[in-house]
Amino acid sequence: SLVKALAEMSSLQQSDGIANTAVDNMVRFWAMDAGGLIAWDIDGQKIISLVTRGNIDWKGILPLEQDDTHFEKRMFERDLIQSPLIFSDVNDSDLTPQEVSFLHENSIKTLIILPMLVDNVVIGLIFIADKHEKRILTDQQIALGGLFANQAGILIERTRLYKETQKRALELQALHQVSLSLTASLDLQKVLDAILESTLSMLGDAQDAHIFLYDGEMLSFGAVLWNDGNKEKVWAQPRNEGLTYKVAREGNLIYVNNMKRHSLFKDVPSNWKGSIIGLPLKIGNRVVGVMTVAHSEPNAFADNEVRVLRLIGDQAAVAIENARLHNLVNKQAHTDMLTEMPNRRALEERLEDEIRRSRRYKHKFSILMLDLDRFKRVNDTYGHPVGDIVLKQIAKELTDTIRETDFLARYGGDEFTLLLPETDVTTAKLLSDRLKEAVVRYCKQSKLIGEIQLGLSVGVSTFPDHAETVSDLLASADRKLYEDKHHD
Repeated sequence: SLVKALAEMSSLQQSDGIANTAVDNMVRFWAMDAGGLIAWDIDGQKIISLVTRGNIDWKGILPLEQDDTHFEKRMFERDLIQSPLIFSDVNDSDLTPQEVSFLHENSIKTLIILPMLVDNVVIGLIFIADKHEKRILTDQQIALGGLFANQAGILIERTRLYKETQKRALELQALHQVSLSLTASLDLQKVLDAILESTLSMLGDAQDAHIFLYDGEMLSFGAVLWNDGNKEKVWAQPRNEGLTYKVAREGNLIYVNNMKRHSLFKDVPSNWKGSIIGLPLKIGNRVVGVMTVAHSEPNAFADNEVRVLRLIGDQAAVAIENARLHNLVNKQAHTDMLTEMPNRRALEERLEDEIRRSRRYKHKFSILMLDLDRFKRVNDTYGHPVGDIVLKQIAKELTDTIRETDFLARYGGDEFTLLLPETDVTTAKLLSDRLKEAVVRYCKQSKLIGEIQLGLSVGVSTFPDHAETVSDLLASADRKLYEDKHHD
C-alpha cells in the first residue's frame, strides 16, 4: 500500500532511493507499464534525482539545455503545474507540440503527471504511463496519487537539505582551515601561495588559479598554482579589456561558463576554452587583487562552489592587506628615509645572516666602514638641504661602484657600511680604493659643493680573521676607520 511505501521512504537517506521507491509503488498502485521521476533543487536550476521505469527517457518531455543537467524553471510552455494532469488522448488541445511528440515516440496511451509540491513550489514531477490502453482514474485515485507525490517531494527535499547542511558544515570546517593557513604567515608570497592552495583544494577539479595584485590602476602578477602543483607557468598576462581588468575595475565577480561563447574572450587563442571565474579581492569597496580560477570544461562551477569562492576571497583580501602592511612597516623599519638605502638595523640583520652562512660554508667575508671627510663643511657652508642632496648623490655613486652581491647601508650621519660576501681583506682593500676614487670623481663633477674637496676614510674588517660577531666586526672596522682618517 502507499502508506507502507511512505513509511519505507521515510527511513531512506538518499534521494535516489526515495525516488525509486516512489515510482515503483505508483506504477504498482495504478497497475501501469512505465513510470519516472525528475526532481530538481528548490531554485529550479539542476536535476538532483532521475528515475525511469519502462524504457522511457522522461527528460525528453522537458526543455533541457545542451549540457543535459540544467533546464528552465518553466518546465512546459504552460505555467508550472500545481495539480495532477492526466492525458489519455494525444490529440488533447492542452498538450504542447513537444508533449504530443513525446507521447507518439514512446507509444503512450495514458500519461499521468503528478507535481511534487513543497511549500507550494514544484520541486519535481512523477510520471506514470500506460502503453496499452487509455485509462480512466477515479477522483480518489488521483487525490491519493497527488498526496503521495507531495509526500515524496517533501522527503526528497528533506534529504537534499540534510546533504546541504552536511556540505555547509564541511565547508565551514574547510574555511576555518583556510583561515588558519592564511593567517599563519605575514610574508606576502607565502600568503598568496596559501590562498591558491586553499582554493584548489576546495574546488577539486579546477585546472588553475592565478592572483594578480591591483593598485587602483595596474594589475601585477602575484602567484599562480596549477592542479599538478606547478607554480611557475603563468597562463597569460591580463588583457586591458579582458576579464581580470574588468573585475578589478568594477569590483564584481564574473563567472564565464563558456569562454568560447563569451564576449570577453572573442579575440583569444583557440586553446582558451572551458569556464573561468574572476573574483575581486576587496577590502570594503577597494579592490586589492583579482583571483581567477579556471576549469577546462564549460559550466564547471556549481553555485555552492561560487559561494565558497566568495568566502575565500573575503579572507584572502584581508590576509593580502595584512601582509602588505606588514611588508610596508618592515621596509620602513629597515630603510633610511633620506637615501632610501638599508639602514643600520637592516645591516645588522644581514650581518647575522652572513655570519651563519659563512660559518656553514667556511667562507670569509669583509665589511668596510666608510666615513665622508669634511662633509660638515657642506652643511655649514650651504645648509642641511644641500647637504642632504649631496649625501644622496654620493650614496648613488657608491652604489654604482660596488658589485650586485654587495650590501651597502647608511650607518648614520655621513657614515656608510658595506658588506662584501665571500671577500678577503686584500680584495676588500682594493674595492675601498675604488670607492675613494668615486668620491673624488664626484667632487670634480658636482656643482653643489664649490671648492670643498670631500674625501673618504675606510676601515676594513674581515670575518673570521678580525672578529666573529656583529658587534666585534663593526668595532674592528670602526677602529680601522679611525686609523685611516688620522694616519696623516
